[in-house]
Amino acid sequence: MSILEEYVSKSVLCWLATVDSSGAPNVSPKEVFDLVDGRIVIANIASPRTSANIRTNASACVSLLDIFEQKGVRVSGRAKVVATTSDEAEAMRIKLESKTQGLFPFSEIFVVEVDDVQPYMAPSWHLFADMDPDVRRSGTLRAYGVRDS
Repeated sequence: MSILEEYVSKSVLCWLATVDSSGAPNVSPKEVFDLVDGRIVIANIASPRTSANIRTNASACVSLLDIFEQKGVRVSGRAKVVATTSDEAEAMRIKLESKTQGLFPFSEIFVVEVDDVQPYMAPSWHLFADMDPDVRRSGTLRAYGVRDS
């Protein structure tokens, strides 16, 4: 499993960053996403600004983070908007709909062609490099008031 596959499978949200025609950045959380044929596919549930930005400027960045591990990946690439009714979207739509169970209707899919994947981590990984990962995780869970199941 690649690092990208790993973080797509274990991340609850991803953040999609886009840029408008004037160069102003926009970032918004996305909760329905997956990998299809090496591309990140994201259901456009309620993101008109993201859709407009991608149509104007295809540059995009997706951030996937395991908040309890405090590590993730930053994916840069070029995005496009695909209608769910297009032939190109069929496999993507089916995969995303299986995640939504019909609860989140969407008519567009943001498709990010992956150019680069870079791992990243919270500063504490650098400051406390020798810390046991289990100790780090339990500290993060405690800080967020969450218990492991």
